[in-house]
Amino acid sequence: MLLTLQNFAFTRHSLFSLPRRILATRISVVSVLFTAGLLVYVALSAYLLSTWIAPSLDGRTDQHIGADSATYVIYADELRQRPAGVILAVFYSYSFPNTLLLPVLLAFAITNPFAMAMINYLIFIAAFILLRKTFKFSAFEFLLLMLLNATTSISLLTVNKEIFDVLAVSLFLFAREYRRRGILALAVLIAILNRFEVGAVMLAFMLAESKCNPWRKRRAATLVVLTIAITILLPIVLPVLASHTLNADSDANHSAITLWLNNLELHYLYAVALMPKLGALLFAELVDYRNWKAYGNGDYANTYIVLSNNIANAVVCVALAWKRRIDLSSTVFYFAVLGCVLNTVSMSKQPRYLFFAYTLICLQVALVQQNGRPSWWRVPPLLGKWRPSSSTAR
Repeated sequence: MLLTLQNFAFTRHSLFSLPRRILATRISVVSVLFTAGLLVYVALSAYLLSTWIAPSLDGRTDQHIGADSATYVIYADELRQRPAGVILAVFYSYSFPNTLLLPVLLAFAITNPFAMAMINYLIFIAAFILLRKTFKFSAFEFLLLMLLNATTSISLLTVNKEIFDVLAVSLFLFAREYRRRGILALAVLIAILNRFEVGAVMLAFMLAESKCNPWRKRRAATLVVLTIAITILLPIVLPVLASHTLNADSDANHSAITLWLNNLELHYLYAVALMPKLGALLFAELVDYRNWKAYGNGDYANTYIVLSNNIANAVVCVALAWKRRIDLSSTVFYFAVLGCVLNTVSMSKQPRYLFFAYTLICLQVALVQQNGRPSWWRVPPLLGKWRPSSSTAR
């Protein structure tokens, strides 16, 4: 009884002192301005959703804003009318490994665009919390760089794959840190069902970091070997897929350079095409003036949004170099680079396919430094004994 009274007295004292402690807490001007900026961003995104994006998805306007969002909505509508036939169409109308399952199911379950945006915001917040539990980084730098990219805004306001990519990567890194095999399997499953390439990157990363790889401690050598393997195997294993995609790109009036680089992949020269193709994916809109004439025709997804994506890529790369974070000993950076090597195989000129890597690079820039290294510079292997060292930040 006495213990209960003491606990009650302690709780009452804590409740009465709470307002005083809140008022006594020091809040920086930067934190206030940043919070205000986030609130303005949310309000502005709600306005854009109601006046600009939602009309483009429900057919009230013919503007193209949400990349493939309209396609997912159409498939979801068809799924409500002819389930069996459309399920087959979802899996077979696009050439492998393009998968539509998760975004189509989300559009099938949620028809209200504002409810869709709320779900996307919740997914992004969950991914952010997972990263905060896994790494020690500046939330201000990370969110600033993420919101600089218009692809982030589109992923928050429309049905899309990018938001699931961010969630899958966050789950994956969290699971590896805390050795949660169930969560790890969930992360890989989400990635495969959403965008197969991201799931392949996760599996390749685990293989590269496992004891099966004799060069696992020599990450640069691992990347070289991976590039050589892709160079040799791609024309052998995927000739039909590669030819089909190449023809599709030609029909899409891609630049002659892009088509030439795609053709190199089919002739055992992926190692030669890798860096130019990656540069084109990340920065082409900044220098390819021939595409500027398409601005203003209503295709915002392939003009202004891609331009914003390329500008954000340039800013993040400059920040990465300025802060001296180009370091393969950082697992975050290594994961991003490995993902770029694998995803540049794609013959579609779509920077959003590398949005998961952009998220990782933003995280790499925002990591807190300890003793001249990022606070998170190593990740324990998935299997085997491991004990956290004093340098590891949680």
